[in-house]
Amino acid sequence: MPRQKTLRQKEILRIIEEKPIATQEELVTELQKRGFRASQATLSKDIRELGLVKVPTADGGYRYTAEFRSQIETPRAVLIRRFHECVTDFELAGALVVVRTTPGYAPSIAYEIDRSDWEEVTGTIAGDDTIFIACPSQKEARALEKRLQELMESLPSASGQQAA
Repeated sequence: MPRQKTLRQKEILRIIEEKPIATQEELVTELQKRGFRASQATLSKDIRELGLVKVPTADGGYRYTAEFRSQIETPRAVLIRRFHECVTDFELAGALVVVRTTPGYAPSIAYEIDRSDWEEVTGTIAGDDTIFIACPSQKEARALEKRLQELMESLPSASGQQAA
């Protein structure tokens, strides 16, 4: 079942396709009309994650567009690249998956894992070079371990255009 974030982001893309949206306030209003609530911080994060940009309109204003999304590295591509560059090891520990990274990279990799919105991930805690990934059960932890192994075996794309 898709999470609220996924549904909200799909609705954001629909909205900006259907009508010119110039401000975050306009976008919040449209989302509310469609039954979605989002704070300014959440909406800013959604806009960033979706790769939306403002472009000039013929009337001298601006509007959000997803036109340039294909030029932006997908979250999966970022995660694959970061795994190849920074992850040194990972292992199961009950319903946790412990990921070890080169020093300084655990927080950014944990962020990418969090934003991937995987069902197996309840949340992450990152130190400098270690990430604890909490899973609902050992079964989900094993599924996550398999997913991470597949990431390690994926080749990073030169253009960053891996499917999410």
